[in-house]
This record gives sequence, C-alpha cells and structure tokens, in this order.
Amino acid sequence: MGYDPLSPMLYTYNKDQDGNIESVQSMTLLGNGRTSSLFKKNVPGMWFTQQSEEVMETLLKMYEDEPYPTEENMAEIATRVNAPSVTQIKTFFNNMHQKEQTGYL
Repeated sequence: MGYDPLSPMLYTYNKDQDGNIESVQSMTLLGNGRTSSLFKKNVPGMWFTQQSEEVMETLLKMYEDEPYPTEENMAEIATRVNAPSVTQIKTFFNNMHQKEQTGYL
C-alpha cells in the first residue's frame, strides 16, 4: 500500500528489554479515501470535481510528485487527463496549495 498523507496511520514500536526501539511499523487504517475527502463531488465551476476517481487520482499523484509544476508540465497534465484547458489544472493545484497551507493536508 502506498503512502497516503490523508489516511490515519497506526504505528507500532518493537522495543528491546531496555526500552530501546528496535523497529517501527506503520499501517494505514482507512485506506485511500483522498478524493472524496478533499473535494465535494460535482461542484459547479470546478471541473476536476466532476471527473472520475481515476482522473482525481492522477491529479493527486501529479501534485504529490511536483506541487509546483511549470506551465509546460501543467499543459501536459491537462492533455493527459483531457481537461478543457490548463486553467482547470491551475485551479486544482491552487486549491491543493490552499488546503496544504491551511493544514488540511
């Protein structure tokens, strides 16, 4: 299972007899519920909220890989997800930046 910054994590620590941590294991508790928890579906004027889970996952992966893409990269992303224009991709990235700055992510 991949890293999901929005899923709660359970950490378990294996300690030796002296109380020193030998290893740490983590497990996602709820799985991947990012797209439904980040944006309401079918919001008027927000193209990406009206797209499939596959498109949303692609956009989120692109954001995780590079949160501040160049204009050229945004054009490539728009082509990849069949967005009407680069403006929709810019809006998605701007919204994700706002969520990150406000502590939502």
